[in-house]
Amino acid sequence: MSILHSHQTEALINRLVSDDSSVLRISDSQFSDFIRSYYYGVAYEELDQRDVFDLRGAALAHFELCKTRQLDETKIRLYFPDVERDGWRSKFAVLEIVTLDRPFLVDSVSMVLNQVGCKVHHVVHPVFAVKRNASGKLQRIAAPLNADFLDGVFESFLHFEFDRPADESDFVEIEKRLRRVLITIKVAVEDWRPMRVKMKEASKNLENEKKRSNNAGLEDYAEFCNWLAAGNFSLFGYCEINWRKNGKMTLNEKSFLGIFRDYDDLRTVLPIDALVAKAKDQSIIITKANTHSPIHRASYLDVVVIPKFSAAGNFTGIRAVAGLFSSTAYNGSASLIPLLRTKIKLVLQRSRFPETTHSIRVLTNIVDNYPRDLLFRISVDELFQDVAGTLELQEKNRVRLFLRREPFGRFYSALVYIPHELFGRELRVKIEGILMESLKGKSSEFFATFSGSVLARIEYTIYVDKDSQPDVSMEEIQQRVQDAATTWRDSLHQATIERYGEDLGTQYLRSFQNAFNASFKEDYSPWVAAADLEKLSALSEQNDLIVSFFRTLQESDRRQMRLKLFSFKKQISPSDVLPVLENMGLWVKEERPYEITRSDDDYIWMHDYSLRHSEEHYAEHQRKDFEEAFSNIWCGDAENDQFNRLVLIAGLNWRQVSVLRAYSRYLKQIGHSFSDTYITNTLIA
Repeated sequence: MSILHSHQTEALINRLVSDDSSVLRISDSQFSDFIRSYYYGVAYEELDQRDVFDLRGAALAHFELCKTRQLDETKIRLYFPDVERDGWRSKFAVLEIVTLDRPFLVDSVSMVLNQVGCKVHHVVHPVFAVKRNASGKLQRIAAPLNADFLDGVFESFLHFEFDRPADESDFVEIEKRLRRVLITIKVAVEDWRPMRVKMKEASKNLENEKKRSNNAGLEDYAEFCNWLAAGNFSLFGYCEINWRKNGKMTLNEKSFLGIFRDYDDLRTVLPIDALVAKAKDQSIIITKANTHSPIHRASYLDVVVIPKFSAAGNFTGIRAVAGLFSSTAYNGSASLIPLLRTKIKLVLQRSRFPETTHSIRVLTNIVDNYPRDLLFRISVDELFQDVAGTLELQEKNRVRLFLRREPFGRFYSALVYIPHELFGRELRVKIEGILMESLKGKSSEFFATFSGSVLARIEYTIYVDKDSQPDVSMEEIQQRVQDAATTWRDSLHQATIERYGEDLGTQYLRSFQNAFNASFKEDYSPWVAAADLEKLSALSEQNDLIVSFFRTLQESDRRQMRLKLFSFKKQISPSDVLPVLENMGLWVKEERPYEITRSDDDYIWMHDYSLRHSEEHYAEHQRKDFEEAFSNIWCGDAENDQFNRLVLIAGLNWRQVSVLRAYSRYLKQIGHSFSDTYITNTLIA
C-alpha cells in the first residue's frame, strides 16, 4: 500500500467516479465516495496497469458485499471474475473480505494464500468508518478522517488477487483456513489488554522480589516485562504454570489468554517441564515455541518465560507469553533494550578494550548487529565467543561458521559469514543442505544480511529432534561449510602457489586465473589444472605442441592410459591423431577437447584422450620415450607406421625404432621378403 497520492492517481480516480458505463452505473449515492477512498492508498503505477472498467467493477463488487454485515460477522467471497456475471474481469482468482478492523489482517491473509501455494499479485486494503442498523444493513460509510458520525465502527475491506487454483472447489479449503486465521486474530486482539495487564503484574512481582532479595538482575527482568508490554512484542497468548515444592506442576487453565485458549495440550506448543526447571534459577527465558505463529508471520512463535515468586520469595511457577517480537524490537539499538543492554555491557567489559579505542567501537557495532533473535536467547559466554570470533574476521575474505544448539535441544542456530562476491542462491542452498544433513535437520529457516563489511552473513535455524545427536563433529561441519564456499578459482590459487612457489605461481596465475571455462572446471580438479600450468605457459608459435602421456593411479586396469595434447591456437582433428595412436598400439576410448584462453588472449586447445593398450606394457620410464616419439611423428621427423608399436611394447625410443625401420627397408632392398608386420611381431615375441 502506498501513502503517496499523486495528481495522476487523483485524475485516474476521478475517471472511475465519472465513468458512465451502462453496465456499471449504479444509483447508490455513497458509491462515488466509497470508490475514492477504496483506491486512495494504491500506487498509481499499479492502478495504471488496469482497465478503468475492471477497477470500477472490482470496487463495486466489494461494495455490494459490504451492504449487510452483522457486528461479529466476517464476509468472505472467493471467485473467478466473469464479465457477464460480475461486471468486470481478472486473470487471477479474487478474494474479498469485509470484517471488523484489527491488526495483522493483511499479513495473515497473505500467509494463508502463500501456504496453499497461491502467489499474491494485487492487494487493496482500505479501512472505512461504517454505520449499520440493528439488522446489519449499511447506512453510512466514509473514510475514517471524513466520517461525520461517531456511532460507527471501523471495518477492513481486503481485496486480494492471486494465482488461480486448479478448480473453484479449492476455494472451500481456502475459506476454511481464512476463517480459522481470522478467528485466531480476533481472540488474540480481544485478549491483548488483559495480556498487557499480566505483563505489568509480572514486572511488579519481579520488582517486589528484587526488593526482598536484593537480586539486582531481577530489576532488569522487571524492566524487560514493561518493555515487552510497551508495544515491542505482539502478545498472542498467555498462560501460567504453578509449581509446588514437591515438584508437581499444574496448568492454571483459568489464566489462559489469546491463542492459548485454543490449545488442548499446551505441551505440544511449549517444552513446559524444561522451562519450569530452568526458570527456577530465577532467570527469564527467551526461546521459540514448538509451533509456527498462526497469524502475522509464518515463523516460529517467540516465547518469554518469567518466573513467579510468593511474598516470601519462594518460586511458585512461571508465566509464559507467546507472540512475535515487533519491528521496533529488531530495528532499535540493542543497547537500549532492557536485558540486552546488561548482556552487551558484560561482553564489552570482558573484551578489556579501552572505551575510547576503535576496537571497542567495532565490537559494539558487531554486538548491535548480531541477529536479534539469537541475542535475546544466547548466554553472555556464548555471545562473547561469537563476537570475538567475528571481530577476528573483520575485512577478511574468509568463511566462518558459528554454531549453537538451544538449551532445550530443539534447534541449532548457525551463523555463516562468507565474502560478498561468493554469496548466491546456489551456495546458500548448498550450505543449508550440509547443515541439514550433518545435524539431522527436519526443517530449516534462513535470513541473509548484507552490510558495509566485505562479508555477508546467513543465519540458519535448523530444527531437529530434541534427542538427536549429529554423527559428525562441529569441526567437520565447519570444514564442510568452508569447502562448499571455496571456489574452484580459490583452490587453483592455493594449488598453484603450493606447487610452484609464490613468485612463479603468481606469474602463472596472472595468465591463467580466468582461463578455464565451466566445462573444464566440471571435469578437472584445480590441482590437476595447476599441474598443467607449466605446459600451458610453455606453448608459443615456435613451440606449438606439448605432449603429456601418463597413467592415473585411479585406473585399476593397467592397460588404461591417458594422453593430453596441448596445441597452440589450433584444434586437433581426430582424423590426424587416431592413425598415429593406432600405429603405437593404442585405441582411443574417449576424447575431450577444451579451449583455454590466456590473459594475453592467446588460446590453447587441450585434447584429453582416454586410451587402451592390448598389453600391460606401460612403465613410468617409458613416458618420456612415448612423448618424444609422438612429437617427432607429429612434426614429421619420424614416420608413422606399425614399427612405432615397439616404443611401448619393446621399450625402445623413437631413434631406435628408426634404426629398425631402416634395417627392414635394407632387407627388402637385398631381396628378403619379410613384411614390416612380420618383423615387428617377431621383435615383440
